[in-house]
Amino acid sequence: MLEIEGDVLLVGARPASDGKAILLHLREIGGKNGQAVLRSPSGKSLSCQDVDVLGSRLGAIEKGVVPMNTQQVRWIRLELLDSLQKD
Repeated sequence: MLEIEGDVLLVGARPASDGKAILLHLREIGGKNGQAVLRSPSGKSLSCQDVDVLGSRLGAIEKGVVPMNTQQVRWIRLELLDSLQKD
């Protein structure tokens, strides 16, 4: 489960080609610059990276905060860190 805060539409989501993450397709819909905040309702840490439409990594996204320009489209790679760690 994922919470997305902000004037952003989740257009789609699909597994990454390596099977270790989900690629999110986001679109700004409020008509102004802002941000999308990605959170896990269970409190798990989120690892987010900016990627292109093919999933190639472009850079890190700090604390799940994705800057969004007016009507911008972004692709984000999302991994749940806690689910990858062993106790």
